[in-house]
Amino acid sequence: MTRMLDDVAGTGRWTAAWRLGLVWLVAFAVALAVPTILYLIDWISPQSATTSWKVLAGAYAPYVGVILAFLYRQRNESGGEFEPAVVPPVVRTALATSVGWNAIVIGLLLLTFVDPAKWPFDRQLTMASELSSYVSWAVAPAMGFFFGGAPARSARI
Repeated sequence: MTRMLDDVAGTGRWTAAWRLGLVWLVAFAVALAVPTILYLIDWISPQSATTSWKVLAGAYAPYVGVILAFLYRQRNESGGEFEPAVVPPVVRTALATSVGWNAIVIGLLLLTFVDPAKWPFDRQLTMASELSSYVSWAVAPAMGFFFGGAPARSARI
């Protein structure tokens, strides 16, 4: 078992990569749940739900795909640790950009629950798709840094 998995399963400590991965996986699940719930309560059509799942999957796929590949691979880490003074800014930046990106997507979708007449779901889905693509540059470096094989993946937070 990899050191990363040992950290989670054995000692209960979570690596920065696991925490960042969890942010993305939970956000993806919440984003997919929004159109599902709207469909189940008859606020959107089956076609709108299907379209939204495709759009959301397309928006999240580059990030969640990298994370899942990282989490599933069985490879020993080299043990490269950052100095404590270096880790916090890197981790804070990665978490802030990831939470921000996900807040934009999920926040825009959740506005439909507030006032469906003012913020119809289809329009919010289009806005979420457009806006997420405009700010993807902010999270791409964090994804590469933590999940692209950099030593930062073993940093602790």
